[in-house]
Amino acid sequence: MQKLKPSQFEAVFLDSFDTFKVFDHLTAQEIGRNLPMAPKTIWQILNHLIAW
Repeated sequence: MQKLKPSQFEAVFLDSFDTFKVFDHLTAQEIGRNLPMAPKTIWQILNHLIAW
């Protein structure tokens, strides 16, 4: 396994948090709402992404 240099870490994680931009304009009500066709709320999915 090749060891990454500190400058290479920046390239690896450069766009890693772009995923969370989709949540920028949601309200707390929308995030916590149970949707009929979704097994989880947006809040639960967001917490799962943060944990990963």
